[in-house]
Amino acid sequence: MAESTPNPFDPFGIAAGSSALWRSLLSDPQGLVDAQLAFGRALTEMTMRSALEAGGDVPAGASQPEPLDDKRFANEAWRANPYLDALKRAYALASEAVMQTIDTADDLEPQTR
Repeated sequence: MAESTPNPFDPFGIAAGSSALWRSLLSDPQGLVDAQLAFGRALTEMTMRSALEAGGDVPAGASQPEPLDDKRFANEAWRANPYLDALKRAYALASEAVMQTIDTADDLEPQTR
């Protein structure tokens, strides 16, 4: 990426980093489609397991490992309430998908990653 004048409205370079990431991702459309399909499959599987747990067909948490060790989800309600548990699991899947997408993007400078 070429040296440019710092943007006073974006001192951390989020816009430039996002643009570089999208350029990299769009240079391999099939890879981007594959990543989105994998995320969609994982989200669908998680949703179906969560629905079975909420319906009582499977004990809560029995069919899915705990997705994160994150203090924001430490309260017991995140495990006990099937809807909150599904929300937590969807958040974990989306976060993982974003991080994997960034890790697999070509042509990104280390500071952009």
